[in-house]
Amino acid sequence: MQNMKLLNALKALGVEYSNDEFRSIFHDVDDDENGVIDIDEFLRLVESIDDVSDLESSQE
Repeated sequence: MQNMKLLNALKALGVEYSNDEFRSIFHDVDDDENGVIDIDEFLRLVESIDDVSDLESSQE
């Protein structure tokens, strides 16, 4: 369920990932490795995104 919330949040930012890419991002962001992205982890992810278009172009 938590995975879907993060996936939906990223989609709302206009970014879509393959399942493998999403898993990698999820594990990179889940600092305490509890399988849940808490608000602090989510905010660090969002703060690390300088420009959504950079992320979209990196997917090509």
